[in-house]
Amino acid sequence: SPATQEHRDTCQKKLNVLLEQRVDLSTAIDDLLNDFASGEKYVKVYKQMKMYNDDSLNPMLYKKK
Repeated sequence: SPATQEHRDTCQKKLNVLLEQRVDLSTAIDDLLNDFASGEKYVKVYKQMKMYNDDSLNPMLYKKK
């Protein structure tokens, strides 16, 4: 059976929110990339070592010693 007008209206409202969200997210990404390019923002890199490979932190390793 065909969808009711009420159902179509509800779906259209949900679609409108999704389309607005897509524009907002695209704008936010563009702004961020522009800030990177201008040097206003930068990528901060964190180097995290794998703690499970550390003899002093992993009980399975330090119990073997």
